[in-house]
Amino acid sequence: MRMKYVITLLILLAGTITKAESVRTFFISEPGKVFVLIPQGVRAAMITMAEEGKKIVSNNSDNGTVQIDSLTESFISVRCSDAKQVEIKMLTKGKSDTVLAVVETMRLPAMDSKISFYNTRWQPIAPGKCLKGGMVEMRHFIKRGTPAAMVEMIERTIPFPLIWLSFAHEGGKLVAKHQLKAFLSEEDFGKIAPYLLDAISYDIHNTQLKRTKP
Repeated sequence: MRMKYVITLLILLAGTITKAESVRTFFISEPGKVFVLIPQGVRAAMITMAEEGKKIVSNNSDNGTVQIDSLTESFISVRCSDAKQVEIKMLTKGKSDTVLAVVETMRLPAMDSKISFYNTRWQPIAPGKCLKGGMVEMRHFIKRGTPAAMVEMIERTIPFPLIWLSFAHEGGKLVAKHQLKAFLSEEDFGKIAPYLLDAISYDIHNTQLKRTKP
């Protein structure tokens, strides 16, 4: 079985030499820091099944279930385990400049995400080069005009906010949503909800993400 995965991997990687690279290439070539529990051979087999129109489900190194939830030429969403979801979005400028935006989300059970950026050789890129306006923080969800006393209360109530990030939305924008409702009491959330934005989005500009103004 291992030899079958190796052969499939070599065939898929060889095929990318003669055609434009897609997110499939980078999903397979990721060296194992992001997809820790999914060996490259398993990833290659998952892509083969996807291209054959088969159900894209396999096992990770802990014998848990992994599957591809969404796949296009420039985007892939992979359920790595019951607790972890990974998205890769290709940000491109022309034909030769490509940045890989990787969103890793943990279910705690509320969702909490982080985003990282890499070149096509999976070398890290400083987030500041790709995120115009910086990474969203809880303070960005507070609506303009909120009384100072309420802002202070919100910041005091939520010292360590959980924020979910995803590219899996219409238009491929990066959308950030706070997860306060999932871990605050109904009473506490009800007090602050009128002063909060539900979501903040980032538009894609070539190889950069630009936070939109509310």
